[in-house]
Amino acid sequence: MVYLKSMDSTDQYWSNLYTSGRDYTLIGTGEIDKIIATVGVGERQKQLDIGCGTGQLTREFYHRGYTVVGIDPSAAAIEKARNATAREGLTYYHGTIDQNTTLLENEGLFDVITCKLVYAFIEDKVTFLQNVNSILSSSGYFILITPLPT
Repeated sequence: MVYLKSMDSTDQYWSNLYTSGRDYTLIGTGEIDKIIATVGVGERQKQLDIGCGTGQLTREFYHRGYTVVGIDPSAAAIEKARNATAREGLTYYHGTIDQNTTLLENEGLFDVITCKLVYAFIEDKVTFLQNVNSILSSSGYFILITPLPT
């Protein structure tokens, strides 16, 4: 998954925005409740949030009983997520899933994978979806949240 031309330029681009105080669209409690109603309560379930940013969605899943992993190409966003969430059961990785397949494979398969407002930035969507499929449990859910053109 390459957001821009390289991981370094992707990290720099997004980290500059996060460092300047910017954060991105948060999901409301109502929308999260709908997602949880679809995927079920999280006891012993694992969730991965691709493009987790500052960790809002990861924290929501954590508080609903999931073991959670977040991954984001912005070092600044990951630092903010870690600072807001120093808890066992929440893990954050800096990078993308194609660059961290070894780390993510060590995590095992995921029951729920979310990807919020990231898909539009992914250049190689086929490879991205193959990577997601390789770490999603056979009965798992892939929740893709992306804007629709109007």
